[in-house]
This record gives sequence, C-alpha cells and structure tokens, in this order.
Amino acid sequence: MGFDRHEAHIEPAGYVKLRLVELRYLLPRRLMQRVGVQSGSIFVSGRNLAVWSNFSQGDPEGDVYGGQNAGGQFFRWFPGPQTRSWVVGLRTDF
Repeated sequence: MGFDRHEAHIEPAGYVKLRLVELRYLLPRRLMQRVGVQSGSIFVSGRNLAVWSNFSQGDPEGDVYGGQNAGGQFFRWFPGPQTRSWVVGLRTDF
C-alpha cells in the first residue's frame, strides 16, 4: 500500500461521547390556546458536546479519509473534529 504499518500507529479505540442532549419544556395548554395553538414546547438541543478518549488526535471519529480509501485506510493525518452545534426552537401543533 506504500505505507509502513507498524505498532507506533496503534492507539486505544475506546471512547465515550456526549453526542446529543435535548431539553424540552412543554408550554401550558391554556397559554397556547389563547394564541390559537393546540400545544407547544420550547427546546434546546446540543450535538457533539464532549468526548473522553485517550486518542492522541482528539476525537476518534474525526477522520479525513473515513477509513475508506486504500491509501489512507487506518491512517489519520490532521483529522478535523466533529462539529459542535446548538439549536434552540419552538414546536407547535395547530
């Protein structure tokens, strides 16, 4: 494959990730009915909030090759971290 595969590239594979958290508050029905809505809720959602790992390059899931092509399989060069995102919203039923 053109790359020297040796033990220096072997790293711990275990990790724990806080991938998704969503908090939701159901709004009182009376309040929603006053504005012509059957029900509603306010929510806050966070994705990829934390990762705990002994992996030397940060997030073990960050991989520029995705482990798919033969030349870069199982190798990681400058992996980009998973993006962290927050969403705040209002859900309603009419």
